[in-house]
Amino acid sequence: MSATFKEFLQQKKAQTPSASKLDLGRWKTSVKSLMTTISAWLKESDPSGDLLKLEAGTQTIQETNYPDYEVPKLRIIVANDYVDITPEALQSLYYVPRNSSVHIMRSAGVVSVSNGYEQFLLYRQDELNDNWILVDHDKHQVKKLEKEVFEAKLKELLS
Repeated sequence: MSATFKEFLQQKKAQTPSASKLDLGRWKTSVKSLMTTISAWLKESDPSGDLLKLEAGTQTIQETNYPDYEVPKLRIIVANDYVDITPEALQSLYYVPRNSSVHIMRSAGVVSVSNGYEQFLLYRQDELNDNWILVDHDKHQVKKLEKEVFEAKLKELLS
């Protein structure tokens, strides 16, 4: 005889690995640090705030094996254009193009940077350190996230 739906749900819960609160806490802290760093980089180019506007907000993420959680997000507004920096997930995979092959890698988080039409992604490579890379899948580019690299890609999205 098959299990009742209630028994099925109990079995499903028992089979689901419990999410690490430590991993989630580190991810949320890392995203907050990333948004703070990016905001500081941008403010260096416009200390008076006359040329660009930063709107901070929060993003609720629903992700398998984790309760719903909130992380910071950021909107950059320049004239009539905008770019959203939006955390997507703690658990993610990404691919790294190398010559004629592709390598699939596990990341410790992904953040989308998009103008609504084009995007690039920021991947957190390490759960213990804030090592971020910038990946532009359309252009097959993978670079360490640094101020100059970020600003160059941001100019592309705002052009």
